[in-house]
Amino acid sequence: MCNEPAPSHNNIMWSERKHSLLLVEDNPSTQAALARLFRSEFEVIAAESPKQALELLRNGLIPSIIFSDYIMPEMSGLEFLQEAMVLSPSSMRIILTGHLAIQDLTKAMHEQILHRVLMKPWENDLLLFQMQEILVLHEVFKEKHQLKKLAITDSITGLFNHRHFQASIQNEVARALRYSHLVSLALIDVDFLKNVNDSKGHPMGDQVLKEVAELLKNGVRTTDVVCRYGGDEFAIILPHTDAQGAKELAEKIRIACNQSTSPLLSGITLSLGVSTLEGKINDTRLLIESADQALYHAKRNGKNQTVVADTSNIP
Repeated sequence: MCNEPAPSHNNIMWSERKHSLLLVEDNPSTQAALARLFRSEFEVIAAESPKQALELLRNGLIPSIIFSDYIMPEMSGLEFLQEAMVLSPSSMRIILTGHLAIQDLTKAMHEQILHRVLMKPWENDLLLFQMQEILVLHEVFKEKHQLKKLAITDSITGLFNHRHFQASIQNEVARALRYSHLVSLALIDVDFLKNVNDSKGHPMGDQVLKEVAELLKNGVRTTDVVCRYGGDEFAIILPHTDAQGAKELAEKIRIACNQSTSPLLSGITLSLGVSTLEGKINDTRLLIESADQALYHAKRNGKNQTVVADTSNIP
């Protein structure tokens, strides 16, 4: 950690900070120098590793700026910022590097994982000027983020909508193919919702959808993307997850619904179809179609179950 003591994490109302900066740097001397420089303009929260920084974000830190080194032992700055983007999407995300990897950095900026690249070694006055400029841009970025959030949010459940699902699944599949990692998809159907709509009305059906949405959010990891797929269906995008892991998470959610004590979920069960980007399932279309087919079999074979995609019928 920095030689100068960072503010106590326990006594900070993170969401009320106007100009906070999360500094992620594993080299103690570099971190100390940057912290001293930035404290003239920002509330600095220093972390010596991406793991520590992600824990702060999970605990409610919402910094105006996330300032990260590029090369670190646990994960690269880009890998860290990709996870940080999910946890604090309104933050400006900055990389400091002495290694200009043009292709990766350009791609990250195109995907809005990264907003600015600043170079080592730095000159103090210039770096401060650049950071002040970034802070001004942050105000504009926050407004755009709020508008975008409205455009990609389902009005009933508060989850991401189908539009965001399509963009997210394409991005995750592209990343999985590029970096040779897995991504899974779970499609979820709310069994017997039609009975609720027919007997108690659509407003009550909407309340059931809200309750299921909360159950899904409580059952996933912070890096998973939960969306309302449409009607009585939901979708969960599961990065870095194999078929077994996806099935286990799906079953956890299904059982949680069965065991729920909420009156709204009385008589409600979930059917789930799971698919993984591997083998014959090698693009976005096949990933969605195979999960949809698995869901169809779950519904047809009695509901209230999880079915993993069968790849035997794929050419």
